[in-house]
Amino acid sequence: MTRILVECPQQIASVRVGVLEPLKPLEETELCQVRYRDTKDITKEDICWCDVLICVRGCEYPTLRIVQAAKASGRFLIYFLDDDLLNIPSGNASTNYYRDNKIKVNLTRIVGLCDVLWAVNQQILFQYGKFIPRSILLRVPAKIWRQPPEASEQIHILYAGSADHSGLARELLVPVIQRLLKEYAGRVDFTFIGADPGLRNTAGVTTHPYFESYDEYQKQVQAGDFSIGLAPAYDTPFYACKYYNKFIEYSSYGIAGIYSDCEPYRQIVTQEKNGLL
Repeated sequence: MTRILVECPQQIASVRVGVLEPLKPLEETELCQVRYRDTKDITKEDICWCDVLICVRGCEYPTLRIVQAAKASGRFLIYFLDDDLLNIPSGNASTNYYRDNKIKVNLTRIVGLCDVLWAVNQQILFQYGKFIPRSILLRVPAKIWRQPPEASEQIHILYAGSADHSGLARELLVPVIQRLLKEYAGRVDFTFIGADPGLRNTAGVTTHPYFESYDEYQKQVQAGDFSIGLAPAYDTPFYACKYYNKFIEYSSYGIAGIYSDCEPYRQIVTQEKNGLL
């Protein structure tokens, strides 16, 4: 079996939804063996063990050193990317981090050492294909974990996103949420995971910080009995490079999604069949 080592600073949704889930069918048919490690936990033994190293969104110096060691050891290197990290817009919580010149240099050096770019969006291939000779476009089908909830008088609505999306949520969602809470008082409630809408102490709104553990995040979503999931996005080149992972996550838990009518959701959502644009 091909032995695959998956690396990332932590096991974020990009790791689980973008990489580990697509590899599961290959593991089940014993075509490969997959080992995930947080970047800080990777040892020489891990690199010696693997045939393939998959670097997920790598841009830090420890990742660069790992990729350099794997390259020197003759391992096959894959760079997985689901975001335009070199062009993070202003106003995000991570803007200053990704605009740091050292981070940009690390990212381009890491990508340049890899054999293949694994992207989930055609725009990523256009943007980053210049750094790497070979690229693949591989998307992930939704795996059903829960059927839609039964109809009820109380409608539970979810928005899940990182802290980077707090500004987007406040601009695009909060005005509508305030109106709905007033018009349908006691009949709708909203839960935010990760992003902060600035609605603390508002009746009908619950906020949770970003879950470091993806397993804990999944438990929270599954326990919430959500009927509707919100996925706003700006119609900009940066958002057009994103992955429609919210569609995958919401669909997996039987949640009807409402998505902004722009890329990347136009790639996957058919109006009123598998979601609403």
